[in-house]
Amino acid sequence: MCLYETSVSKEVEYVLELTKAVFVIAQDQEQVDKIIEIKSKIPQVRNVIFIESKGMRGYVKDPWFLHIEELLSMGKEFENKEPELFEKNLWEVKPDDICQLTMTSGTTKLPKFAMLTYRNFIKMILGITGVDPIEEGDDYLSFISPGLESNGLLPWPR
Repeated sequence: MCLYETSVSKEVEYVLELTKAVFVIAQDQEQVDKIIEIKSKIPQVRNVIFIESKGMRGYVKDPWFLHIEELLSMGKEFENKEPELFEKNLWEVKPDDICQLTMTSGTTKLPKFAMLTYRNFIKMILGITGVDPIEEGDDYLSFISPGLESNGLLPWPR
């Protein structure tokens, strides 16, 4: 789930409570400070992962904070121990499983979530590329919500 960087702490709290998120990825100290402000209200959050180190020197002594490079290193270690796990899990996904929660704008009321399935996503990608084909070497701008990255290679049909 991705929030706009202009979201205030109360909005962040709402989304974290609604999603029951246990990890938060924050771009920088400004975003981390919003999480710190609501820390007592989000006990399910195990770690706040930050990307930019600038301004974070005083925070890193707290194990609640984790730099993205540490997380990537932990991931590499885990992959070395379980090299087949990603591929195994990839093929267990079913077309009607939820692959993305997209938050509505919340312009009239509190935001809600739309649940998109892999099937929906594939149909959307095929529809877009049917009208606007993507060729090797093309640059492509996704209009999907922030935080979602996909290269269109999904595990079905097999």
